Amino acid sequence: MQIFLNTQPPAKAVELINELYQDADIDSVFFGTLHPDDEQYRTSKTYDFITGEFNPETKEINIYLEGCMRNKKFMRKGILWPAASWMMLIFTIFHEYWHAKQLQKNSLLINAYPEVVAQLDEEADEVALNSLMEWCKDEPMPKLNQMGWMGEMLRHGVNTLYARFPRIVEEIEDFEDGGVMRVEMAFQQHDFTFNGMKLLTEEVKNGKMGVITRNGLCLNGYEALGL
Repeated sequence: MQIFLNTQPPAKAVELINELYQDADIDSVFFGTLHPDDEQYRTSKTYDFITGEFNPETKEINIYLEGCMRNKKFMRKGILWPAASWMMLIFTIFHEYWHAKQLQKNSLLINAYPEVVAQLDEEADEVALNSLMEWCKDEPMPKLNQMGWMGEMLRHGVNTLYARFPRIVEEIEDFEDGGVMRVEMAFQQHDFTFNGMKLLTEEVKNGKMGVITRNGLCLNGYEALGL
C-alpha cells in the first residue's frame, strides 16, 4: 500500500493507517485538502463536507483534511472544533477502511457499489463510530503541533474568527489541555437531571473523569462520545 501526500496529515493518522489497513485490500491512500465538488460550499453553514471516499475499482482511498475540519458531524454534538476535526479524521479512516472490508467480504458488491453505497454507509458509520470510541479510550487528543496541516489551519482559524468568536481561543486552549466537550455543553446536548449535572460536575472536579482545563471542566473523547 502506498500513501500519497498532497498536504501533510497528522503523523498519528498515518501511523493508524499503516497499522489498520494491513489486512484490507487497499492499494493506495491519498491525503488532500478538499473534495473538488465541495469548493463551491466553502462559505456554507449547513453543508456537510465530504471527508473521504473509497474507489472499489482502483482500491484507492481519498481522505480530505479540510473536509474533516469543515464537516459538522461532531460539532453538532457539542464537541469543540479542534477535537471535532481530529475525531472526524479518525472516524473517516475507520469508515473508509470498513468499505474496503465490505468489498473483501463480498466481491460482487463492486458491480452494484454505486447503487448500494447508502446502505453500506450505514454499516460503515456504525463500525467507525464504535472504533473511534475505542480509539479515544486509549489515545489522548493531540497537540496542534502534532496535527500537521490541520494544526496550521486551526491556528489560522483562531486569527480569522477571533473578532466574531473570541471564545475560539478558549476552544484551542481546552483542546490543548485534553478537553473535548465542555461540561456545560454536555448538559445542553443531553437530558440531564439536576442531580445528574451535579454528580458529573463533582466527578470531573475530583479527577475521577474528564479533565480540568485552564478555562473550566471538560469531558474527554471517550466520555463525550459515550453520552
